[in-house]
Amino acid sequence: MLEFEITNKNIGNIRILECRGEMTADCFNYCRSIINEFIDEKNCRIVFDLKNVDYVSSTGWAIFISSLKKVRDSGGDMKIASLKLRPKHIFNILELENLIDAFSTVEEAVESYLKEEKNNLKYR
Repeated sequence: MLEFEITNKNIGNIRILECRGEMTADCFNYCRSIINEFIDEKNCRIVFDLKNVDYVSSTGWAIFISSLKKVRDSGGDMKIASLKLRPKHIFNILELENLIDAFSTVEEAVESYLKEEKNNLKYR
């Protein structure tokens, strides 16, 4: 079994969670605890960088789905970036793009947050 780890970095007020390993039931509580820390901050904007994740189990996808409502209820959002071929295939089969935006790169995901922020300011 591969270890799973998350490295957190910020780009402005956007949290980039660089994931490494396999997202399975073994990392469910670990991931949820990290996400919950950011939910407490309100208006948290998270990008999951999955470029170093080769496999996401059904429980791994549940990490995103189960956290999404809490994050959005707190005024924030979650996005996924850099999906590899195998996880991206499952992401598409599960039609998760209807729930969570996915981007080819972290930079594109960050840019989408910045555009949203700019549009929100424009319409205030």
